[in-house]
Amino acid sequence: MIIHVVQPGETVNSIADEYGVNAARMIQDNNIMNPDNLAVGQTILIVFPNQVHTVQEGDTLLSIAEYYGVNAKQLLRNNPYLLDREFIYPGETIVINYTDDKFGNITTNGYAYPYIDRDILRKNLLYLTFLSVFHYSVTANGDLNDIDDTEIIDLAKSFGVAPVMVISNITGEGTADREVLHNILNRQDLKNHLIENILAVLQAKGYYGINLDTPYIMEEDRQLYFEFILNLRERLNREGFRVYVTITPDSFRLEPGGEYVAADYSALGRITDGIMILSYSWGTASEIPFEALPFRLLEILLNFVLTQIPPEKITIGISSIGYIWQLPYIAGVSRAASISNDNAVQLASDTGAEINYNPHNLSSYFYIMDTNNYLVYFHDIRGVDTSLSVMTEYGLRGVGLWNIMYYLAQTFLLINTQYNIDQVI
Repeated sequence: MIIHVVQPGETVNSIADEYGVNAARMIQDNNIMNPDNLAVGQTILIVFPNQVHTVQEGDTLLSIAEYYGVNAKQLLRNNPYLLDREFIYPGETIVINYTDDKFGNITTNGYAYPYIDRDILRKNLLYLTFLSVFHYSVTANGDLNDIDDTEIIDLAKSFGVAPVMVISNITGEGTADREVLHNILNRQDLKNHLIENILAVLQAKGYYGINLDTPYIMEEDRQLYFEFILNLRERLNREGFRVYVTITPDSFRLEPGGEYVAADYSALGRITDGIMILSYSWGTASEIPFEALPFRLLEILLNFVLTQIPPEKITIGISSIGYIWQLPYIAGVSRAASISNDNAVQLASDTGAEINYNPHNLSSYFYIMDTNNYLVYFHDIRGVDTSLSVMTEYGLRGVGLWNIMYYLAQTFLLINTQYNIDQVI
């Protein structure tokens, strides 16, 4: 596997010739949206098939899988375009496996809203261990706002992917409602009511488990939070459900000197089935994290947490969302529009912008200087590769992808060629 960064004057054909790969397959693998006009700085993932099969008359996907001793789902992972097709045709080639030795096993967790395009969801489900459905919000009295998620739960299960119910105090504006959580944690009747409501939804909808995503826990509420998670897990585990939590560098305040205040992370390790660590390196719609070192913050948090929690319980987050900022940026006023990584590359291609890379926060960016000036900030495969390397180095359980509302072609090509994807159902 090679990550190629496009240089001035290069074309898909010249790049394919350089590495001795098929140009059409390279375009397809990377979901290159404008192959006739690559953006300078754009990344292309070069993978090398080890074994391919030329389809013969009468072949089926199942017969090919049986012949080579692989399962049909793995063939679809290696050739995801086949998911959109009813037939395979004599003469076309199907990748059986790749040359790279795999680093080991990985769990993959993709976040999606219930209204995700079903064709996109199906293709992404090929590569997922968990589908986290975002999200059930908690009200002040411990009730849950219902969402229309039955169809995507059933679809996930049909692909052998475990659906996870995300519960959060995040508002529609993307901020955390701390008072709701504070109110519930300080009243035993509301905590009991919330637990029973969660259990009722899990049983009615057929979820595998829950992920509790609460971005910041007030210092005075932290012990109550741990006790609540313990009671929640005991109750749900008895009924066969798993309990995961998400934490960020803000969950338990980072001190100015870079040291974390004493937080009983070991308790989280004991009382949960797994922990998702998000770095928020991609920023938010109201703040450009351009000068920050968020990936360093993730490493600080990770090193601290690993002194208290086994690595096999930890998953780290990877972003697939970028932002477009109109300049000049005005703190407290400016708001960004979100953009997918693929569309960001397409925008750079359309405007002739050169894509730059910031290794400190694993971000790519470019400027559009026109009647109005813009900064486009996103994440390409270099950042994904670095995050996966950290996961492997620390022996972590896997990665979580925020979000999978479009097809993550390069990300899943990288994961599929470098790791074995675990399934839990």
